[in-house]
Amino acid sequence: MEHHRLLTVLRFALPATIVAVLTFYFKSPYIITVLIILGWSSIGQLVTLDDDLPGGWSNPDGDPAITREAIIWLISTVAAFSVVFWLMRTYPHIQDYRW
Repeated sequence: MEHHRLLTVLRFALPATIVAVLTFYFKSPYIITVLIILGWSSIGQLVTLDDDLPGGWSNPDGDPAITREAIIWLISTVAAFSVVFWLMRTYPHIQDYRW
């Protein structure tokens, strides 16, 4: 149980630390920070997608629900990245928002 709690904390602590460093130390606009986090998530999901396919590390029994969930997660992260990128390109003044 303790291991699960640690992973939950790290799942939120690592992106929060990255956001804080990019925003406060590098003075990065918020939109760029969001793009970096969404891009990192999308690339990470794409790289590990084969683990969720039937016979993969996370899906040795070939459960189609696991594969479907992984593909939906990949599509949603890429869609979120695309929407944020579109907003940044359509409304360039959004990059002026900083800490």
